[in-house]
Amino acid sequence: MKINVKELKDINEVRKYMYKASEALFTAEEDLMFDETIEYDEKQQRIGDLKNTILELRKRLYEISSPVFSDGIIDLYCDYGTHFSICESGKIIPIGTIEYTNTSNPIPGNISYKIKKEYRGHNYALRALRMIGKQLLDEGITTITITVSNNTNYPSIKTIEKFGGIIASHWSLEDSGPIPYTCDLKRIYSK
Repeated sequence: MKINVKELKDINEVRKYMYKASEALFTAEEDLMFDETIEYDEKQQRIGDLKNTILELRKRLYEISSPVFSDGIIDLYCDYGTHFSICESGKIIPIGTIEYTNTSNPIPGNISYKIKKEYRGHNYALRALRMIGKQLLDEGITTITITVSNNTNYPSIKTIEKFGGIIASHWSLEDSGPIPYTCDLKRIYSK
């Protein structure tokens, strides 16, 4: 996929190419996995090229748009729908993501987030949760579920608890699988 990213001026056009590149990446990963005629290094190169294209498109999107949310420390840019990239304020390199999914199923939860390893420990996920949570409350959503992947993911447990999440009934930290936390947004934002 050859795109002159710097020439793109329209936000919707950039998003369209991001979507196409993401589809191409998914297809390439599936197709190349089983294609014995292509050497491993070439497969990795093709996949790497697509990932770089997606990153360049994201950076271009942030260059020509404004953050949807910002607290002066981090900026949230909307990639599509309710999926946001987290960037340090004033920078256009994504350091993580956060996404809201409207579902009644308590697992995997309504909000998922991920911060790149080298940026962890700065409360970026907590800041992003606070911005998204406030927006959801403003939209009339009063309760969300955030699920920690397992009982040894202490940084995520700490983040969810700092946000105001409480382990859902019938669950405990002794459980080995995913553990859902209930977040009462009215209570959290009444403080």
